[in-house]
Amino acid sequence: MYHIGKILEVWAGKAAKGDESVQATLEMWDENVITLKAEPKISKQLKTGDYVLVDYTPVILGAAAVPRQVITKVLDTKAGERTWQTYKEFHKKQKAAKSGAAAAAQMQAHQAQESYLG
Repeated sequence: MYHIGKILEVWAGKAAKGDESVQATLEMWDENVITLKAEPKISKQLKTGDYVLVDYTPVILGAAAVPRQVITKVLDTKAGERTWQTYKEFHKKQKAAKSGAAAAAQMQAHQAQESYLG
């Protein structure tokens, strides 16, 4: 499984001292902001504003399966923008459906309370 993200900042070279690995802070399609390690093969290609794929394939860690969470691909700008919009629209619909369901549940609870109070 892969998720799309948009690079907000790349942490390498003069921007970050330490080991030779490269990380990037990403805005994810579902409004999360996270900092993840990049695959060494693509780490020098990463730029602010790039659309990337993050590998969420489960890996076994002890007794649990956890997502890998590594930046594995830099997407072509046009393809990245299209995919980003598709994911964002899906997320927008999910949020609207959840808020609509929450509002309906709240109204039902209020009506039940009114009928109980007489």
